[in-house]
Amino acid sequence: MIDRIREKVIGILRDEFAFVDTYAMYPGVVYGYRRVDKVDYVDVRLDDQRFGRGIAEIPVRPGVAGVLMEVPTGARVLIGFTNGRRSEPVAHLWERVVTLKIKIEADTEVTIEADAIKLGESATKGVARLGDTAGPYLITSASSKVSAE
Repeated sequence: MIDRIREKVIGILRDEFAFVDTYAMYPGVVYGYRRVDKVDYVDVRLDDQRFGRGIAEIPVRPGVAGVLMEVPTGARVLIGFTNGRRSEPVAHLWERVVTLKIKIEADTEVTIEADAIKLGESATKGVARLGDTAGPYLITSASSKVSAE
């Protein structure tokens, strides 16, 4: 009998106060994106109705240092909360991202696999690799800092 009363009270409290497990991740849709001082922020409408119309100004955490993301409206994302604090939401784990910008500040080798690569913010010129041909010419020397297979 006490267990049934306890379960009813817990149910009423959850419904009344919209209990949210802040250690869980919640899926949603991006409806706004902006960059402020090299930090990306998104506005997200969560699938879970307990969050109302959504959460604004959620910092983006891409999971890799030096990566900036341009996130399109309509992208799907998971929202979590730093240390379970509802006042500190963060955006993780994206379904799709239009543009990744990576700044690497380390003495390391980097391999990039992509359909297109731009070397610079507004790159308009093509890049050739050692061994490629440019018209009738074979490229026989290249930078020791950049290589390709």
